[in-house]
Amino acid sequence: MTAIVERTVAPVADNRLHSQSIRRLKTFIWLYLLLLLFEGAVRKWIPPLSTPFLLVRDPVALLIWFSGRRLRVGSQRVWTAFDIYALTITILGLLQLIGTTLNPLVILYGWRSYVLHIPVIIVLGAFLDAKDLKTIGKWTLIISIPMTILMVAQYLAPPVSFLNRGASEGGGQIIGALGHIRPAGTFSYITGPISFVPLVAVTCIWGMVRKGLFPQWLVYSSAIATLIVIPVSVSRSIAVLVAGVIFTSALGIVIRSGISFNPDRLPHIAVGMLAGVAVVIGLAQVPLVRDAMDTFTTRWTQAQGTAGDNSALEDRIVASVTEALSPVTKVSALGSGIGAGSSVAAALNNNRLSSFEFGEGSLEREVYELGSWLGPIFVLSRMVFALVLFVSLFRSIYRGVILPWLLVVPALGAITQGSFDLATSQGFLVVIVGITIASLRMEQDAR
Repeated sequence: MTAIVERTVAPVADNRLHSQSIRRLKTFIWLYLLLLLFEGAVRKWIPPLSTPFLLVRDPVALLIWFSGRRLRVGSQRVWTAFDIYALTITILGLLQLIGTTLNPLVILYGWRSYVLHIPVIIVLGAFLDAKDLKTIGKWTLIISIPMTILMVAQYLAPPVSFLNRGASEGGGQIIGALGHIRPAGTFSYITGPISFVPLVAVTCIWGMVRKGLFPQWLVYSSAIATLIVIPVSVSRSIAVLVAGVIFTSALGIVIRSGISFNPDRLPHIAVGMLAGVAVVIGLAQVPLVRDAMDTFTTRWTQAQGTAGDNSALEDRIVASVTEALSPVTKVSALGSGIGAGSSVAAALNNNRLSSFEFGEGSLEREVYELGSWLGPIFVLSRMVFALVLFVSLFRSIYRGVILPWLLVVPALGAITQGSFDLATSQGFLVVIVGITIASLRMEQDAR
């Protein structure tokens, strides 16, 4: 009798422990997301915590890594590939520690940048389900509204205002044009909104396409907030990325409509388009938006330089990829050291400009840091992964799941342009790629 009771109780206890572990992992994931959104606010407005909060997500990433591995979240083949990658970076870092004069803390920060947060992508991609993605989407819409209000207040405030403090000691925000800064919201700098706003646009379109997914008042309020924040941000990157999201979303919807065409929906589509145009025209009459559009236009014109066209912006985007391998002939096989091109290395060297010593593009810096052999392999692997992911996202349209395709611009942008050494950029790279992979596992869009 005792043996029978033990055999009955043991599975129940195991199931309870497993459920607790799952809930704990989900808590870690939500903590990671919340810190990504609000760690910048702490760094800017509570100066003593600025440096500690630069790495505040690292312990959480470690917990997600160990919890996901223990619970066997994700494919074993993926984890094996990660193990090989992590071991390679670790060995390279040790060799660079011996063969260069870099501060060991720089090498450690480089290892953190290249390795520590990658398991979070694996866990997010394999763990999040349709219900989780819907919850993330809903909170993205909710947060976007007060975020826009804060960015408007920052735009209107003078550069020296408390609202426009930077994360570095005595620093401020980047100047946009006509005396206005580029508002960062709760993030340290404009790099946060550059990643966040396109995600808001994706979620708005998802909510418009899938009726009943989110409250419609929330979807359209967030959409209006997004339209306002584009000129207020004084950021060309945000404008280009949101335009890309709208274009690719429209393309996906047209393709999907062609597969399952329903003439009865044409009047609804026409009314929706007219309403959208009316909202844009109406917003353009608001004094705040008009002022922000003037500032944005001035910034765009200034960035064009003497050419007077958009060639400078085009060259910047293209060059970030085409010139990524240019350091191959200038760097040794061992590389300059992982983390050597980061702002942390610059601070440790008491030289804030040395972070651009290896170029402004993240891909170019990676080749310098990883060396003439591993650097090109790493960069080309990012491009191949982006191509494979693009094919999978496109195929999702034919399965009737629209969310993966809506994420194509943020996902490909993060993979091909995202920086591993900037905390906020790295965080969004991890989250965007993770939720994109998770969306591919959906049988249908969340209800």
